[in-house]
Amino acid sequence: MTSTLETLRLRTRELHLALEARLDLERLLGSRPEYTRLLLGYLAIYRPLERALTAQASTLSQWGWVPLARTPLIEQDLRMLGWNDEQLCSARECQTLPALADCDALLGALYVVEGSSLGGQLLYRQVAERLALDSASGASFFYGAGPDTGAGWKRFAASLAAGVANPEQAAASACAMFRTFEQELVAATACCTATAANPQAPDRAPQPAPRHSNAGSPAPVQIKLPLA
Repeated sequence: MTSTLETLRLRTRELHLALEARLDLERLLGSRPEYTRLLLGYLAIYRPLERALTAQASTLSQWGWVPLARTPLIEQDLRMLGWNDEQLCSARECQTLPALADCDALLGALYVVEGSSLGGQLLYRQVAERLALDSASGASFFYGAGPDTGAGWKRFAASLAAGVANPEQAAASACAMFRTFEQELVAATACCTATAANPQAPDRAPQPAPRHSNAGSPAPVQIKLPLA
């Protein structure tokens, strides 16, 4: 019998690969302005998502799961990269989050969110190497729970197995969450692609000056998207 976790992996695999193919993480982690755009894409998702999760706190508590609050981490990183409170308040937010109407939908969406923390550890190392940022200077979002990330994923997987009544419904929610990630991350980084292709094109996204100089350019590496 296929487990809930395996059902989610199978149903979301193609969406995961498609999203990974659409984001040039080699480029997005190659400079601080482009890294800033990537963070803004995540902020657009996590702000409204975490407000929705707060409203579902009692449901989550049934399974002993308390998600890590990631919005404050993204905001902290953006401040380290030169953003002020006024700019953060005006940052765009996603308007098309999947509905989290019941426990299956909630846990399905969280499968994508919590799975991303595993890949985030890999991206944290790349950000540290390529941009000379760490958890205290602009990379706290990808650092997340740090060395406790693996154990946290195992706890979530146990909550997933105990809490999901209909794996297919949970998978539908996970797929919707993947599509949201794709929409928001691609939108946040798209004008960066246009600017790179045409150096004369105006860069319309707000880009406060970074506080530190950019790190040297290491040899290109293959970078995977931090999603489940």
